[in-house]
Amino acid sequence: MITEPLVDHSDVFTPLRSRIVTPDGRSYRELRGDLDARWPHVRHLYRALAGALALSLVVALARIHPYYLDFFGAQVGGTGGVTARHWFETAWWGEGVDRAVDYVNAHAAPSAKVYRDCIEPVHLAWFRADLWTPMTTSIDTADWVVTYAPSTRHCPVPPSMHRVFALDADGATLAEVWTRTSP
Repeated sequence: MITEPLVDHSDVFTPLRSRIVTPDGRSYRELRGDLDARWPHVRHLYRALAGALALSLVVALARIHPYYLDFFGAQVGGTGGVTARHWFETAWWGEGVDRAVDYVNAHAAPSAKVYRDCIEPVHLAWFRADLWTPMTTSIDTADWVVTYAPSTRHCPVPPSMHRVFALDADGATLAEVWTRTSP
């Protein structure tokens, strides 16, 4: 009867590493044993470095939460740096539109005129029922304007309006709400 040898499948590279040899003919396992004997604390150093890397990733996720699609690493200046330099597009899946629309729904007077043409994923803009009928296509007659990704999609907001809400993700503005009246 032929039986298969017991194989630890947790590391698929173990068979390969056992065949790697150094120029002086020592195998990987012999080299690892020599290193562990010479520097016994190196293994702890690797664990500490892995822990520091994991912690830095948790901090990065906490900073961008809940807009993970808009994360850019520190090596390119983060999300705010990328947006300021116009290197890459941010806010392309509708991140933050829901909160901007919720702000308008909570603060707009009944039957207020809302301009929503500055929202590219306009199908995500679900305003209150009483705001749909008076919705306007002229920014000059609007009481409220919602802009999305203002750094990459310019929206000519009239100077008579003032910004009352902005949603930022790590230094990049994803959505804004402008109004003529005080909320």
